[in-house]
Amino acid sequence: MASALIFVVLGTVNFFGTMHNNQSSVVPGLNLTSTSILDQLISLRARRNNYINYCRYTSGIGAHKLHIETASWNSARHNCQDEGGHLAIINSVEEAQVISKLVDTANIETIWIGAHDLFNEDEFVTIENESIYKAGYSMWERGEPNNVGNKEHCLAIRKNGKLDDRNCKQAFSYVCEIRYPQVYVVSRNAENQEKLAEEKTETRCLRGSLLAGPVTRRDDYTYTSGIGGYKVHTRAVLWNEARITCEEEGGHLAILNSAAEANAVTQLCKKSPAITGSPLPQFAGIGFHDLYREGQYVTIHGQTLAKAGFTQWAPGQPDNIYDGKPENCGSLDKNGGLNDIGCDVPIGFVCELPAY
Repeated sequence: MASALIFVVLGTVNFFGTMHNNQSSVVPGLNLTSTSILDQLISLRARRNNYINYCRYTSGIGAHKLHIETASWNSARHNCQDEGGHLAIINSVEEAQVISKLVDTANIETIWIGAHDLFNEDEFVTIENESIYKAGYSMWERGEPNNVGNKEHCLAIRKNGKLDDRNCKQAFSYVCEIRYPQVYVVSRNAENQEKLAEEKTETRCLRGSLLAGPVTRRDDYTYTSGIGGYKVHTRAVLWNEARITCEEEGGHLAILNSAAEANAVTQLCKKSPAITGSPLPQFAGIGFHDLYREGQYVTIHGQTLAKAGFTQWAPGQPDNIYDGKPENCGSLDKNGGLNDIGCDVPIGFVCELPAY
């Protein structure tokens, strides 16, 4: 398997993805060894509805890539990350209409999008930990969410544009997103590409990542040069409440990206007053969990711990049990090792602001 990244502008063709036996993953049936690739692409345009996946670019909104193949919600989330995007987050009625049209064109009833209530029942948040109401779109199908069998915790959208909670283990098609302006539009005419992208041309999504938002400096945070700012909260609360508190302060539950950062946070915890109201005062909640899939630990931003940069567990951890109950939320022990902890156990916690 070889990676393919082919750019040709002004009368040429763009492919992004992987090749298998000289076949394009973007346009099935396209022979990349042919001398008339452009002719083949044009002839295959009529087969667009049969593509395994394809993209639609919308000015001011971004690019949405529909995967017709089905997957569980967590697998879909992973696949979008691997492509440099994320499961689609709907921020407006207009964006919902874009996705609905894409889904309707492919004659699909229901697809996964990037939201869930795995942290707290009936509290639907995006994969970026923002309330769906704050994100900008919350039009539910009649009678939804209904959490059938107490097992529907992941969010889907129907082709009529209405939201529906579903069992995360169900297999649906899904839409990945790369946000505007991190979408590169390449057309057969380089002039006025934005207009051509909307009206005339075949477009493709280029791998990208989300731009960081503005950083706010706070006087109640302790800053470590080149790493970030941190605040230890010593009044114990449940992990999800800790997550919300950090967001309200403009940050997030601490995510450890290196041994140096883990050491900085550990030393700060040791210098802070004792944690009160917790049966486990030797631990402080931080931003990781395995609520998406048991044993698969990810940060609150969806990265694996390995990709985030720190995987040093405390001795004997993770053990997924405390007082006879499972442990699906993340914490840091007093010696700087990772520890799984019950999401319903009150603990102190550490908030983080990016380096200022």
